[in-house]
Amino acid sequence: MPQILPLFLLALGGAAGALSRVGLAAAVQRWHGGPWPLGTFAVNALGCLLFGLIAGAAAASGRWSPAVTAALLGGFCGAFTTFSTFAHDAHRVATAQGLLQAGGLMAAHMVVGVLLMVAGLWAGGRLAA
Repeated sequence: MPQILPLFLLALGGAAGALSRVGLAAAVQRWHGGPWPLGTFAVNALGCLLFGLIAGAAAASGRWSPAVTAALLGGFCGAFTTFSTFAHDAHRVATAQGLLQAGGLMAAHMVVGVLLMVAGLWAGGRLAA
């Protein structure tokens, strides 16, 4: 039974993060009312702040269990927004390898992500037709 608890906490965190993402993005978008996706922007910004707060607190205290840390970072933050993980990875690369490598990582994520989204939209449209 103890091996199931970390997975349960991860799933619970993921469910809470996904529900929070959809709810917050929709609420901000309704409030904003404009065409610019402010709801997504707000979720990504808040997700980065939360990821940093949680990762910083866990590292500084040294008392958080791996299961709780995984549930909050991988579960909640991961389902709330993967942009927070992307930002954390970019920071780690910048710190360890330099700004040029971090810039390359960020550019690769953005270019490949948009190109694959366009490819997926095209292929999905062809498959559904």
